[in-house]
Order: sequence, then structure tokens, then C-alpha cells
Amino acid sequence: MHADVKPLKLVLIITDRGKGNNVIKLLNENGFTMHTANLGRGTAPDELSAALSLGEKEKIILNVVSDEDRTAFLLSLIKEKFAPGEGIAFSVPLSSVSNMEAVKFLLGSNG
Repeated sequence: MHADVKPLKLVLIITDRGKGNNVIKLLNENGFTMHTANLGRGTAPDELSAALSLGEKEKIILNVVSDEDRTAFLLSLIKEKFAPGEGIAFSVPLSSVSNMEAVKFLLGSNG
């Protein structure tokens, strides 16, 4: 990887669809402007959903690319702003990106 670029992570945030706009607002207010959203449906049995406080079955999955430092900040921000049971957030490392222009695009950089 280029010496100026920290390792990248893909942060996935899964929550009830009704809470999606609140998460998107939080992302935008904190400089995470490059994100995508996918709609999903929870598949856990009703008993398990109730035991884990998973809420409604209609979900939104938000994908955010970030460097390591900003990933730690984002995950702590989500933990601080949302109550347990309102969703799940986790990150996975990105091991390959095609070129520096793609990295800049994914991180929302202009230059």
C-alpha cells in the first residue's frame, strides 16, 4: 500500500430501516460522506429477535470505507449515540484497492 495511506476498513452498520436516516445524518455530520445503503430483511426467528432486542425485521445496511483511525472513531461514536439493541456495527479489513484514485474516491477525498 502507498506510504501515505493507512490501512482501510469497511464498516458495516445494520439497524432497523426506521433508524437509517439518523445513522446517515450522524455519518454526514462527522465527515463520513462516502457511504452506501442496502435494504435487507432480518431472518432470526421471532423468539430470538425478541431475546436479542433486534426490533423490526426490515433492516438497512450501511457501508462506509474508512482508514483505521477514523474506523475506531466511527465505532466509538456509534456506541456512544445508539443504545444496545438498536443495531450492530463492525469492520472488516480491505486488503486490496485497485489504485490511489480509487482510494481517494472511497475516502471521499477531492485531491
